[in-house]
Amino acid sequence: NPLILFRFLKQYFIYNNKLKKILDPEIKKYFQNNPANHLDISKYLWIEVWVFENLARFYKIGLQKTTGLKVLDLSTGYGYFPYLCNVLGHKAEGTDLNQSQNNLYERITKKLNVKVKPLKIKKFKSFSFNQKYDVITSFMICFNQHKNPELWHIDEWDFFLKNINEFLNKNGFLVLSFNAESIEAVSYTHL
Repeated sequence: NPLILFRFLKQYFIYNNKLKKILDPEIKKYFQNNPANHLDISKYLWIEVWVFENLARFYKIGLQKTTGLKVLDLSTGYGYFPYLCNVLGHKAEGTDLNQSQNNLYERITKKLNVKVKPLKIKKFKSFSFNQKYDVITSFMICFNQHKNPELWHIDEWDFFLKNINEFLNKNGFLVLSFNAESIEAVSYTHL
């Protein structure tokens, strides 16, 4: 639909420019004071890429069709997704690992006015929230022991899904997407 595409592109340019103005000074200041950290986190600071990606997520799950939903983004990182949800009419917040005062993630989420609750998701460990949500998301999941020999399997996911389901409102939904896992090449030899 050309109207939806036009609306998407208009929002992309508006929020890309707005976030660059808000975040570029903070990012430059951080890297001047912490040059060794550049390679670890720099890919998440390509604002134009992440505004596009998170706005596309917003549209893919249909959040542009309504307003006023309570959204929780697990492992939110810099908070781009809840930020876009908030500025586009929803009430969103995130969770992530307990952050330190000097942590760039915390500095950026504060600049974006994204509320982030500390939460470390572990296998077979329950967690709790003070409210229920209409939408719970987690994109590029790493809490499942991503790239680790202890990668979660069926039992761990079953436990997690039952736990998270307790915090979904009736007719609420969960959206999960995963980081790609490497598949070891298997070589076969003929006997």
